[in-house]
Amino acid sequence: VEVLNFTSLPKELIIAVMEFAEWSDILRLRCCCKVMHSTSRARSIWVALLHRYYLTVFPRPFLLPKPLERCTLSKLEALITGWF
Repeated sequence: VEVLNFTSLPKELIIAVMEFAEWSDILRLRCCCKVMHSTSRARSIWVALLHRYYLTVFPRPFLLPKPLERCTLSKLEALITGWF
């Protein structure tokens, strides 16, 4: 019997799940193992968080320092985690 765990899922599926998690949960997952660490650095996760928090948490007007497509992953993470 083959035992499957979360990290044995395709990376795209793990990313899709992480896109619905809170930023603090993503940072906790990052500490679990190398697979979670590298997967949690997918840009789409942090863009999804930014879009969700833009609509529900961040005050208006909330302006990025530059267009979203030009923001680095580290800048997106810093914007989101620094807000809380």
